[in-house]
Amino acid sequence: MATEEEKKPISTYYKDMLPELVIKYKLLIEQCFEIVDEPIDIEVSADKRHAELRSKRDAMTDAQHYAQQVDILENTINGVSANQSSEGEPIADEAEAKAKNWAKRNAKKPN
Repeated sequence: MATEEEKKPISTYYKDMLPELVIKYKLLIEQCFEIVDEPIDIEVSADKRHAELRSKRDAMTDAQHYAQQVDILENTINGVSANQSSEGEPIADEAEAKAKNWAKRNAKKPN
């Protein structure tokens, strides 16, 4: 016989797991910050010090990724579409937001 979790449709199971995923991502962010907060041992060789710095940089990159995932999951939980901010304000078109050059940004718009 199938268990209760196996009987649930995938979309329902996914929605049920979202709050737990948010909690796990927040724990990962805290662990990344612990790595970043560790002092650097200046008495080790340059190679080991470089490896420590690289691990701190990787931890910060991971924390940023996890924070973005938390935003995405919380927006999904709250029913906010991908084209809205968490405050409900519409977000500009991604291509337009990425275009930093004034001429490229305005070339697409009709006069």
